[in-house]
Amino acid sequence: MSSPPCTCDPPVVDGYRYIQWIGTYFGDCIRTPWEQAAFWCGMAGLACFVVALVPQMWKNYKRQSVEGLSLGLLLIWALGDVTNFLGTILTNQTPTMKYTGAYFMLLSLASFLQYFYYRRKERSRHISEEVEPLVASDEEVTVSERRGYGTVNRITVVVSVMVGLLALVSVAEGRSLMEIISELPLCDETMSTTLWMRMVGNIMAWISGLLYFSSRIPQLIQNHRAKSTEALSLTVFFLTIVGNVTYCLSIVLRNPPLNQAFFISTVPYLIGSAGTLVFDLMIFGQAAAYGQL
Repeated sequence: MSSPPCTCDPPVVDGYRYIQWIGTYFGDCIRTPWEQAAFWCGMAGLACFVVALVPQMWKNYKRQSVEGLSLGLLLIWALGDVTNFLGTILTNQTPTMKYTGAYFMLLSLASFLQYFYYRRKERSRHISEEVEPLVASDEEVTVSERRGYGTVNRITVVVSVMVGLLALVSVAEGRSLMEIISELPLCDETMSTTLWMRMVGNIMAWISGLLYFSSRIPQLIQNHRAKSTEALSLTVFFLTIVGNVTYCLSIVLRNPPLNQAFFISTVPYLIGSAGTLVFDLMIFGQAAAYGQL
């Protein structure tokens, strides 16, 4: 019988042995029912985050416009993703938190590409509307551009999802290959960190929490001014609500010690997730008030 690719120390806690496949593919030592509940909450949150921005990208494609979508929302959200990912790496958070952070950055990049693509097309349309068409072939150009919309945006949505799924698979496979190199490494073995890495990581974590906390404010203001949430896909905010609730549970259910290290390195992620819940609910409140829910 072949040896398992990794092990956990200790292998048994409160009579519960670690789950091999989780250790192998996710680099986490899961034993007790509480730890299992935390793991599955993390997976549920990750599943929501994997497709979180896709409904908005699809709605942009259907509308052929990003009018009404706040660039501030995308910008602050993206900065939060970057600092979140750096924070999870430098402070050695759980693998689920790292995977979530990495994939969120990919989605933010895809949403930015689509946003600026449509803004450029909108500017081109406004310019062309001010100029009288000179030849009949202009109609052919318009048809060609419309076809371009469909092609580019289908590629953007499909590629963003495929890249994310491939990234998750490659992470899992990469982990497995690294474990095969050495004999029975620890499943939850993490890289050693220096003092400056922990300090920078904690700073990044707090910056990320504050950015996530405030990311919805520009969109809330824009919705208030336009008295509309028509440009938004409310599915995005439903997914982020579910994702953030399960994400918070995945942290809390691991029952970390309530010491100074916990408050410094982990609380920022809870603040970022819990804070966005409030603002996401406010967006639903606006949609209800404007009769668009």
